[in-house]
Amino acid sequence: MSTSDCWSYESSYECAAPSTTEEDYCGELRQQGCIQIGSQCTGTLENGLCESYEQTYQCETAPGTTTEIIDCGGQTMCMDGGCFDTSYEPSNDFGEAAASLGAVSEAGEDFDVEANEIFRGEDLRCGKAILGFSNCCKIDGWGQDIGLDQCSSNEQRLALSRKGGLCHYVGSYCSNKTLFGCTSRKETHCCFKSKLARIIHEQGRVQLGLGWGSTKNPNCTGITIEQLQSPDFSLIDFSEFYADAMGKANSPNAGELQGIIENYIEQSYQ
Repeated sequence: MSTSDCWSYESSYECAAPSTTEEDYCGELRQQGCIQIGSQCTGTLENGLCESYEQTYQCETAPGTTTEIIDCGGQTMCMDGGCFDTSYEPSNDFGEAAASLGAVSEAGEDFDVEANEIFRGEDLRCGKAILGFSNCCKIDGWGQDIGLDQCSSNEQRLALSRKGGLCHYVGSYCSNKTLFGCTSRKETHCCFKSKLARIIHEQGRVQLGLGWGSTKNPNCTGITIEQLQSPDFSLIDFSEFYADAMGKANSPNAGELQGIIENYIEQSYQ
């Protein structure tokens, strides 16, 4: 009679999803007219197959507008004896000067005396599950989508900062790796107090040869006074900051402007 320690065995398996799934917000971006411009594998299985992708979309921030104007080129306009030639091209110097004054003010408020640094950033991260509904890296939908109530206060702060254009994306990494691959990832961002600080960091660091560190250990430190003297600021594109600075100005609309001119003419010829 033969004997054996065990006559039968039972093996249990846990399998990953048979097909890829897509986060809901990818479809939302496409519905908004965004165009996918990149796809990168962010995690692989032991057999070398990609288990997760990071898709990059390009979106229009504001719809284009068309405005009809009257071309008064070559004409001379006179009011109350003072004349000027309207054929000259308009200058943006005033707008840039006003924005520059705002930049000086922001720089003064964002200076750390003890560390001798200016425009210091903050390391903020958010998490999202690869399989499931939890995605705390969304910018919109807070308070409405299922699962967002589980996100931390820092993740909510990050969403608001990203929406305001205050953050630089460093990258993502697997935050929970199992035998079946990566089940969740974290995104790392360096966020600043102003859009001006983000612009100077993104373009100034290239000239200074400074990197952003790694996704797990990002370099969100500020810029020292010595380093701030090195970049060529004429090579930095501040148009995004200028547009915001001028957009906050209380400029009169077309109707108000017409009323101002009419009142001026009436008072001048009474």
